[in-house]
Amino acid sequence: MTFIIHIALYTLCILIFNFQGLSHAASHLDTTAWVIRWDIDSPSEIKDICREAKNNFDHLLVQVRGRADSYYESDIAPRSEDLKNQPADFDPLATVLDQCSSHSIQAWLNVFYLWTGETLPEDPLHPAQQENNWILQDNNDRSVSEYSPLELAQGWIEGIYADPSSPAYRSYFLTIVQELIEKYNIMGIHLDFIRYPGLSYGYGTDLSQRYMEQWGFDPGWLPDTLSHNDIMSWIDGTMKKEDQILTTGTMIWAAMRAAEVTEMVRGMRNTLNKKDRNIILSAAIFPDMLSAFITKGQDWHGWSGEGLVDQLYPMAYFGEKERVSRQLWNVASVIDKTGISIHAGLGAYIKTSEDIKEESHSISGLPFDGISLFSLGHLLNKKDRSKPYIQALSEFKQPAQAISFSSPSSNISRDQTEETEIISALRSLNGSSNNSDEKYQHIIWTRKKEFIEASRTFIPKSIQIIKGNNSISLPWVDLRGIFRFVHIYDSLEKSVTQRENCEKAREMIVKGKNPVTVAKQHSQTGSRQFGAQLPRHYLSPDKNLDNILGKLKVGEISEVIKQDDGFWAYQLMEKGINKPSSFSAIPWPGRRLLLRLELARTLTNKK
Repeated sequence: MTFIIHIALYTLCILIFNFQGLSHAASHLDTTAWVIRWDIDSPSEIKDICREAKNNFDHLLVQVRGRADSYYESDIAPRSEDLKNQPADFDPLATVLDQCSSHSIQAWLNVFYLWTGETLPEDPLHPAQQENNWILQDNNDRSVSEYSPLELAQGWIEGIYADPSSPAYRSYFLTIVQELIEKYNIMGIHLDFIRYPGLSYGYGTDLSQRYMEQWGFDPGWLPDTLSHNDIMSWIDGTMKKEDQILTTGTMIWAAMRAAEVTEMVRGMRNTLNKKDRNIILSAAIFPDMLSAFITKGQDWHGWSGEGLVDQLYPMAYFGEKERVSRQLWNVASVIDKTGISIHAGLGAYIKTSEDIKEESHSISGLPFDGISLFSLGHLLNKKDRSKPYIQALSEFKQPAQAISFSSPSSNISRDQTEETEIISALRSLNGSSNNSDEKYQHIIWTRKKEFIEASRTFIPKSIQIIKGNNSISLPWVDLRGIFRFVHIYDSLEKSVTQRENCEKAREMIVKGKNPVTVAKQHSQTGSRQFGAQLPRHYLSPDKNLDNILGKLKVGEISEVIKQDDGFWAYQLMEKGINKPSSFSAIPWPGRRLLLRLELARTLTNKK
């Protein structure tokens, strides 16, 4: 019933907005398309792209840096290996600027993403080469350049990344941008992959050292997964005390990482401001604000508030219209107050034109300056190409008067306002100015005060006990996992469907169908590859899920289990207990569990 009321209120507010409108909107809806690098790697493809764009799009975001390479003439960045069969004087960006001259062109650059592929780049000076000290490391003391394809899938990471906290890499990247804007008359710079790949990355650096100097222990000990429910439980104070303390440590670490990404954006802004012409700085962003800040280090709310970017493109590609409209509502409700231009990013590459029509209608009346489709190259391969998708965008009606996002009839606007206040308070954990509501200032300060005490007493004591133990034993399981994702904004019907899909896949395995085949056909994200093999999991005695997993027999598959990110069915491949050993022999995932358990005992003994 709560869910139905929630959706009803949301629908009511959308209808209200359709009548109220917004003052700054133009009568013409700007249409933009992303153009992926492999759609401009030959003159014929560029000709096709520009012909299609001519009558259907106003702006193009053209990818000229994909894997730390160049699709333009550069004395700094290596030429893309994808162009090796083209003449040496073929310049994709120059060709696009010439043939798409009626469009405003922004150069789309992947910032921290450097490479993907089973082999390293051919160029020994490529930024992804292992010799560079800016390659990202995880919280298990591993460089991501060492990852196998299986580890990439398990870590949900696209490939090799540069560490956002590396001053050397940030300086290098700014020289790339400086060269680009000096050589080409582009309208703007469009940033993508301006983030960390996840919460478990960014360790073993000067940033880690700063954390250690301030708090007395390595951030590698901290929890590396936080769901939306975890974050809300931390805010509400309903976590177990040991989890609450360690989560505070993670929040501090997350704020430090986000500040490093923001430093890159700030450097970009300063670089563009030095030019004698206006150059737009835009960014593709994850629309879920809390997750973007904490797991990706992407503080787009802070960027807009500081005036570091001119445009934001929230990537609301996935899910049904309920999720898409709610995500875009949230972005609009926050960014509208900053004066930053916002363009709704829709996933035309995986949606029908009818889907895009429904999504456009669902966000009609929200203060978007335009809509951007991903991607033009994908649309060229669809029936009637981009025409039906452009027609679908006519469902979006720009408002004519100012909208108030603080309508008391809407839970949703208040929810997003609270997330804004939470992030403002989280920034203060890293010493940034705090303009958040007093309620959240008090909560964050209470959590930090508790963590300060623990970092001086309970945490170092617990770590000392663990390091002094020479007979550590931990039970573990190796699992396959069938996974069906559910977002917090998905409809009830979508959630039910995902559960049913997971149950059907589980039943196939129970009846003897090859789990590898089932995973490939029915699982989602990284778990659909490599036979759905998951990283080794260490069992905690106080976790309900771990108690279920620990009782499985080899080959047995669990019932479908609801978790914060969706539905899982686990098949046990192997289980065991490591031989009693010293701390140094325990992998980092085991160490993180040991600290949590020992901290719980230490806090209990204190009482």
